[in-house]
Amino acid sequence: MVMICRLIAVAAITFLSTSADALTMQECREQYKADHARGVRTPWDIYQVKVCGIDTKASAPAKKPTQ
Repeated sequence: MVMICRLIAVAAITFLSTSADALTMQECREQYKADHARGVRTPWDIYQVKVCGIDTKASAPAKKPTQ
């Protein structure tokens, strides 16, 4: 029953967050620590994407060539 409640909580957070609501890395880290203390055991890489809206596979913007 506890696991179901945790899954519902993570699903609700995921549903309510959008990329427009993306957190900074520091905010995400703090939220992850708080959720982890409450028993949410989502892996960090998945948590960043699903809860914080951080694309962990995004590359840095390409530098413009100098002339």
